[in-house]
Order: sequence, then C-alpha cells, then structure tokens
Amino acid sequence: MRQAGFTLAELLVALVLTAAAVGIVSEGVRRSLAYEARLSEIRTQREDTSAALAALRSRFETLVFAAPEPASDNRRSPVERGPGADIPETPPPGGPDQQAHVLFAGEASSVTFLAADPGYPARAGLYEYTLASTAIGDDAQTGGYQLVLSRRAFGDLSAFGDSGPSQSWTLLTTDTQPVLSYAPSPGQWRSSWIDQDTLPVQIRIAFGDDSASPAFIVALPAPPPDEPEDDIGGEITQ
Repeated sequence: MRQAGFTLAELLVALVLTAAAVGIVSEGVRRSLAYEARLSEIRTQREDTSAALAALRSRFETLVFAAPEPASDNRRSPVERGPGADIPETPPPGGPDQQAHVLFAGEASSVTFLAADPGYPARAGLYEYTLASTAIGDDAQTGGYQLVLSRRAFGDLSAFGDSGPSQSWTLLTTDTQPVLSYAPSPGQWRSSWIDQDTLPVQIRIAFGDDSASPAFIVALPAPPPDEPEDDIGGEITQ
C-alpha cells in the first residue's frame, strides 16, 4: 500500500511552481508601481509646464508698446513715472519723417521685450524681459534644453538690449529645443522679428513633433490708439 504524502520529486516540483508564481506576481507589481510612478512624473511635469507658461503669458500680456526716445528728452523715466504711465512713441533724432522701431527683438532662440510689472513681489515699474531657449550643459543631446526668463529694471529706453545685471529663472526643461516664432497676423509665422515698426500679434513656442507638450501661442496686446488732438479753435457742436 502506498503511503499518503509527497515524494521528494513532487515537493521539488511544487517549490519550483511556487517560486515561478511568486516571481510572476512580483514582476507584475513592480511594473505596476513603475507605471504609476511614471504617470505621476508626467502629471507633475505637465503641471509645472502649465504653471510656467501661465506665468510667461502674464508677462506677454503686460507687454508695453514703446519706441526709443530722443537723447534730448529730459523727462522722467517710465520707472520714475510709475506703473501704468503712458510711454510715448517718439521718433529718434534725425527728422520727423524717420520711423522709430518698437522696442522688441525676437529670434528663433530668444525674445526681448518690455513689460510693466504691477508690483509685489517685485517693485512696480517697467522691466526688460528676455526669454531664451538654451542647451543644458555642453551636450544638448544628453542634457536637453531649458527656457530661461531674465528680467532687469529698465529706466532708459535708449538702453534697450544692453547687457546688465538681471535676475533669471528656469521656467521649464524639455528634451527638444523650444523654437520661437512671430506672426504679423494670426497663423502667419516668421522666425524673427527685429527692427519692426509694430509688434507681432502672436508669439508661438513650439516644442517639436516628438514632444508631448503642444505649441504655446499667446496674443500680444494691441498698441494704444492715437488720441485725437483737441480742436481748441474749432466750433463747439452739441
């Protein structure tokens, strides 16, 4: 009569099957945890990108339409006049027929513009902002790219674009290089906007076809309309 129980061979087979089942289950748990961690990382990255682009949008929406002032103008600077002060379009020295270019310089890798800061935490006034797309480290293939926003206090319109002490913030990092473009009318993109008489109506930041982030497009504020001069000597109509 055969006694009840496992033989050594049956016990070994059971142990092997148990080990295989434990390995399969643990691998599934590991992959599930890695997948959840990756989803959390992507979600956090998208939230950070959205917050950075929202902050950048607010700077573009306070962009100031300004042109260089003559060197002989002894009026107070825009910073001294305070936030919200009108900055006149004054033609540069050389004759009334010479058109002044707006203080805005845009290329595929950077853009420099003026914006009015309403105050806290910064001091209220006019600032020069530069948004630049730069490689991280010496090798962009391994380090990726970053969007860096720099700001410096601005009081002299003739000093636009000059180097000087500034504050910088890294808004976001990407695997592909962000490319800036500018539109004179919606959808008509140019790779640069330098020495123009008007501002572009839109700015676009494209992150490449392989990026999960869609292109960022923001509309710039329109220049203020010219106020008609009062006709002091004309007839008063009711």
